[in-house]
Amino acid sequence: MNEEPNLNSNPKLSTARHELTITLDQLVYAAKVGLKNGGRFLLIHLAERLDEIIFVLKKHNFAVKRIEVIYSKADQDAKKF
Repeated sequence: MNEEPNLNSNPKLSTARHELTITLDQLVYAAKVGLKNGGRFLLIHLAERLDEIIFVLKKHNFAVKRIEVIYSKADQDAKKF
């Protein structure tokens, strides 16, 4: 993806919504370190990155137990999961 992301003018919102200061790999690693054994990690992300997210989760020994697809509108493809 070479597209320029549509960033919010508010720097706090941009940091929260986009990977500006932390990568997906770093986020999953931080969850691994911060969670107790048997803890839960929930993530809402773009459906187009599902393969990458599952790869990173498995790399850090997370088991994907449930995936719920989120539809913006009933007649459109899912954008998030």
